[in-house]
Amino acid sequence: PAFEGAVVRPEQRGRGCTFCAQGGDYGSLDVPDYPQWLADQLRWLRAEAPESQAVLGDEAGVDVAPALLGRFGDGELLGLELLVKGRVERLARSLDRLEAGVTEARRTGARLVLYLVGLENFSDAELLRFNKGVTGDQIEAVVHGLDAVEARSPAAFGFRSTATHGFLLFTPWTTLEDLRRNADGARRVGLAALAPKSAISRLRLFRWQPLSSLAERDGLVLEAWPDAGLRRHLGYKSEERPWRFADPRAAAAYSAVSVAWDAGFTGARAWAALEGALGLLEREPGAPPDLLVSAALAAARSQAALPRPDAGAKLVSVP
Repeated sequence: PAFEGAVVRPEQRGRGCTFCAQGGDYGSLDVPDYPQWLADQLRWLRAEAPESQAVLGDEAGVDVAPALLGRFGDGELLGLELLVKGRVERLARSLDRLEAGVTEARRTGARLVLYLVGLENFSDAELLRFNKGVTGDQIEAVVHGLDAVEARSPAAFGFRSTATHGFLLFTPWTTLEDLRRNADGARRVGLAALAPKSAISRLRLFRWQPLSSLAERDGLVLEAWPDAGLRRHLGYKSEERPWRFADPRAAAAYSAVSVAWDAGFTGARAWAALEGALGLLEREPGAPPDLLVSAALAAARSQAALPRPDAGAKLVSVP
């Protein structure tokens, strides 16, 4: 329903997320025993670097891990961290495969680290456009579930030990209601520790994405960026399509949090800056930019749990 009236081209069709390059219709390697094939590589790696980390690039890493680790004996992988990816929609259905992988990690002496989960968004309206197949409440429940597994088995499983999880906050269709839902969810799950750049994250729009056709339908694709900040923050590929916000209030919120980010207020403080601007916009929808920036900076500075950043320090680049 979200794509009614949009012209979706053949190269944009596929399963999965509407902004992902992989499309969701993943293939498999033509090997007779995939877990054994992986185990052979891991044994070679262990011989070369016994105290190493290994990254399993498979998108279904959580599902593969039990069978892969099952090819090793008790204590054979002592000292190894096996980094895997997880699909939030699969984790929302069940954590059984993850729990099985943690059991095998404990037996073999390894530590299973879930280093990348696309948490994406907490707004159901945005998730519908993303074709994620889950709700914001379900994503929050996944995070709490993963936290519980880590609390029970910290030596065998890590989730918050990396800060590399995915989130996509700002899109051409973002509204204040979406931002409020995300700010509340981010606070409840401690999102800043999982995805430090989440408060400034935005959609990168490319022609091969179904979302690109949706933006065309809604007249949100531009010839050039209207705001240098939109290009500077998280936009670095020449083929990326410039876009504008349908809701000018979302644009104003993005501009305010961008200023705070450039002043050194990153991570949890960037979320505080967003909440400061958001609160003012909810009270005064037409608040001028200078007041929004002041509200954002004041809220960021109020995060007493973190040291005040040096506004003159070199800024972290945002990919």
